[in-house]
Amino acid sequence: MKFKSSISNILLIVFIILECYFLFYTKGKLEQTTNATLYAGCSLLIGLILLYKFQGAEVESATTNNKVGSNKILSFVLLIAGITPLAYMAILENNAITQFPLDHRQSDVIPMVQHMVQRLLTGEYVYKPIYDFGYMLSPTYMPLHWMPFAIAETMHFDYRWMAFILWSIAAAILIIQTFKTNNYAVKLLTPIGLYLFYYNIFLHDKTVIGNTVELTIAAYYMLLVVGINKSSAIATGIAFTLCLMSRYSLVLWLPLWFFVMMVSGERTYAIKTTGIVVMLVIIVYVLPFLSKDPHIYGNTISQYLRAAIGEWEHINPSNGKPYQLYSGTGFAHLFYEKLHDWRLEDAIKRLQKVHFLLTAGTSVILGIWYWFNRHKINNRIFLMASFKIYFTIFLAFIQVPYVYLMIVANFVSIALFTEQMRYRIVSYK
Repeated sequence: MKFKSSISNILLIVFIILECYFLFYTKGKLEQTTNATLYAGCSLLIGLILLYKFQGAEVESATTNNKVGSNKILSFVLLIAGITPLAYMAILENNAITQFPLDHRQSDVIPMVQHMVQRLLTGEYVYKPIYDFGYMLSPTYMPLHWMPFAIAETMHFDYRWMAFILWSIAAAILIIQTFKTNNYAVKLLTPIGLYLFYYNIFLHDKTVIGNTVELTIAAYYMLLVVGINKSSAIATGIAFTLCLMSRYSLVLWLPLWFFVMMVSGERTYAIKTTGIVVMLVIIVYVLPFLSKDPHIYGNTISQYLRAAIGEWEHINPSNGKPYQLYSGTGFAHLFYEKLHDWRLEDAIKRLQKVHFLLTAGTSVILGIWYWFNRHKINNRIFLMASFKIYFTIFLAFIQVPYVYLMIVANFVSIALFTEQMRYRIVSYK
């Protein structure tokens, strides 16, 4: 029993490290398909190893294992040591912010968020087209992708600091979560993993910090992993809403979550959580925005298509290939190559169909697997593993595999390692 658990934990650490390695260290050195396969393979194996570790295991849930540790002084020292390096991360954040002054010609991500926030604060309609950049841009971001930055706008500080603050809060929550177990290894490894990966972002691709607010999405998805394991419908509902109202990638996994909760006997919890999510979506999105313009979603899809065409046409003169399709991750380049005789719009639409079928199919297959193994694995652990598997497929076949999108998956991996360590295996059936 201990051998299976220990070897699984070691493998999880190894593949989390390799996931970072293939994201940053080998892009441009390995052939695109090879690097993308290795990166996606490591991500997929993290989810599969979780299933292997806990299949047939009787576990003690984190919700009932609230020990703080026999050595409270050591636990406190580790907690302080785990949170203190956030100050150093803030220095790195400031370095990146200083190095990358905002310029829509480099990236329109933050300028678009600024426009949306400023419109909200001045009472303008948020989702009308933007023409200030020399071209028409339809705002695409969901409300919780940009709303938190109203704080930065009101208090007159850089939006990127707001993203860092949100990430720091999520990191601190994840670190504090480790103190619900006696396992000192996870108390040490969680902050090390979080800070080392952030440092690698700074070291290898500062544009993620300087040109995007993706740390916000990373924060939401780390909280999602924590929320999966919460017995509070309110906490879980808020975590789901943060992700759902910031990016649509969660949509095809949520029915699997609901199915697992219903099958596993947590019907009241599932219904309450769903009700909270629906209520929050109505308050945050439907009433203030969608009810005034039902075409928002359609405009968003059209904008995604236009943006994808732009990226597929953005050729690197050194190799004659699109920059973002050959950045080391994702399989969109295969459609670019195999469908080279097609119009770009048609090739991208084909990829979108494949993307939908693969992600929906992944949820269905995982649901079938759970049905036949529902008495052999804890439902919360299955949901963590299934989300990692689903998210891997989602990102692997996204139409433009930006590196900044992938950093969310790596932070999810660290959060998964942390949360699964809060389950103690009692025995194997």
